[in-house]
Amino acid sequence: LNTTVICYDFLRQLFAMKDLGTIQGVPKVLSICGLRDNNILSSGGVSVESSEIVKSCFMYSFYTKEFTQLPSMLIARVRHTIVYVPSMDEVFVIGGFVRFDERTKTVERFNLTTRKWTKTPSMKRERAEAHAIYDSGTNSIYVFGGCLNEEDNRLIECFDIEANYWTILPSALPTPLESKFSHVFSFPKDRESSKIGIISNVPNENVEFDCRSGSVERSTSLNLTCTNGKDVIFTQGPLLVKLSVDALQTPLAFSVTDQTSSVPIPFKNYNI
Repeated sequence: LNTTVICYDFLRQLFAMKDLGTIQGVPKVLSICGLRDNNILSSGGVSVESSEIVKSCFMYSFYTKEFTQLPSMLIARVRHTIVYVPSMDEVFVIGGFVRFDERTKTVERFNLTTRKWTKTPSMKRERAEAHAIYDSGTNSIYVFGGCLNEEDNRLIECFDIEANYWTILPSALPTPLESKFSHVFSFPKDRESSKIGIISNVPNENVEFDCRSGSVERSTSLNLTCTNGKDVIFTQGPLLVKLSVDALQTPLAFSVTDQTSSVPIPFKNYNI
């Protein structure tokens, strides 16, 4: 399986790529999360040597090109979701497979300062390959999709970090979310509203979730369609960016829209 990670520096307007498979001891089927200062964290996966699910964790810096082995997770897992909370300098590891046919609802967190893992309350549903977003406005983590039961993939789970508690929200998605063919991202439109956008592979099925009010509405501004599981969609300030990649994860093209006006922006070609 390909282990190439793409980093794009908006300030220097440069791509950086790293094949983590060239680092000895790094497992395959990696779960990865971006940190500050162009660092990435990866945990779990499958051992190249034994094909067993592992607990290992590491950090890689695109600036220094240094690889750092971190303390292992409490539970071995694969295809889990990792969320970084900048204000706490912590990552939350959510769900995944603990066996190749067994999803888990367990959650753990890692403090990047103390380098310690802590058990965290479990979700209400077992999930793997789910989408998760941290919203600073509500200081909560929202999880979408990844369930075995199709109807459960309409449910939105919320973890209130201060209360240390998971709840299933009253609002649900209009259709079940297919994790492999969808993208979830956060974009604060103003100070009064923090919203999460959900891009589907089905035309006209994109939705916006308001973290403060808990409302779910079909989107009139998100006109992107997730055509395959290899597209990457994220935000940078007011810009909504869609990065298309090929089978080898090589960047091919950018599509950029200003969220404040929903107008596509010409984006100059970079040396990719």
